[in-house]
Amino acid sequence: MSKKGLARRILKGFLIFVISVVLVIGALFASVRIEHGRELTLPTPTGSLAVGRALYDWTDDVHEDVLAPVPGTHREVLVWIWYPAAGQLAETSDYVPLQVRPPGGGGLSVFSWR
Repeated sequence: MSKKGLARRILKGFLIFVISVVLVIGALFASVRIEHGRELTLPTPTGSLAVGRALYDWTDDVHEDVLAPVPGTHREVLVWIWYPAAGQLAETSDYVPLQVRPPGGGGLSVFSWR
């Protein structure tokens, strides 16, 4: 095989690889875009067992968060605790507490800390 033929095969293989990568990335972006437009509806909570829920916003005043966008920000974490509770379930509740719902109601949503 000549050097010219080998160079053409390598170039052809590289082009096929690049086109494949572009198509895969395009398909990924298209699927994310389609999924982003769909509304998420969770089933209504049911069952006879009671579940307790607690929501905490913990801040570590000793350490700074080195990845925070604003220098000097302390570490912060939002914690949901779901636990088995004693007794029967009195009423059903939404999955998302009011404190962390996006403005305007809606269901689950991705939100930023700051």
